[in-house]
Amino acid sequence: AMETVKELVEEISGSPVPEIYDDDEDDEDWEDSVESLLLPPGIIAALGRAGIETIDQLTNMTEREVLAIKGIGKKALEDIRDALDFEDRKLKE
Repeated sequence: AMETVKELVEEISGSPVPEIYDDDEDDEDWEDSVESLLLPPGIIAALGRAGIETIDQLTNMTEREVLAIKGIGKKALEDIRDALDFEDRKLKE
């Protein structure tokens, strides 16, 4: 059987995933969600654990603040920058 994204992410990250991963959630919020960014599940999960669910929340953070998130290192920060860049968004200076 196909695992849900939630189950997969929990398996990969080894910890429960916040409820933002509910598959029943309305898709109208999808575009604003960090899950819509081209990011590896591990990064999405780390952001979710830090309570960051929307692109707006993310773009209100500086690089230093993003690096302070548990599970986000320099490589992940680069991935986040690239993903935001793709959407013509960026982190706070």
